[in-house]
Amino acid sequence: IEMVKLLKDTTVTPMLVFKYGEKALTSSNQILVTEGNKYKNQLKQIKKIATKLPINDEKELKFKAIELIEMMKGYQGPKIGEIMNILLEKVINGDIANNNSLIRQEALKLLSTTHNIEKKEVEKEAEKIVEEVEDKKEEVEKQEDEETKEVIEKAEEIVEEINEEISEETNTESK
Repeated sequence: IEMVKLLKDTTVTPMLVFKYGEKALTSSNQILVTEGNKYKNQLKQIKKIATKLPINDEKELKFKAIELIEMMKGYQGPKIGEIMNILLEKVINGDIANNNSLIRQEALKLLSTTHNIEKKEVEKEAEKIVEEVEDKKEEVEKQEDEETKEVIEKAEEIVEEINEEISEETNTESK
């Protein structure tokens, strides 16, 4: 039922045929054709794509995740899966041949692109942090200036009071 809904709203692509398989898509297509509902029969497209798929299973990909991990100096995280999915899709769509050297080259391109994006994101984040620190520094300096002014004013008041007392004492002594 899910696949029928998906096929009803989607044009068949190589990735769709790879992911769900020719049989399941053919069955879903037949259900939609018998229902009518202005659905355009995609059987020929499904069969044409299925016969041209370079691989029928992920295991047939001539580049393994372990190779990507080695290229990334042992990094193991979500980026591995993301890049492997992109490489798989490029092979399925015929953008690159299922050849280890070609896939490896594409992986290097993807790594350099994602590295540059991450580097830019880190630089932007660093700029934000620097701005925040500078703003905080200005805030502290203003606060320190205000506190210093208050201390100076208090000191001036005390000095004035002392001067008044001295002046009063001097006046009292002179009398």
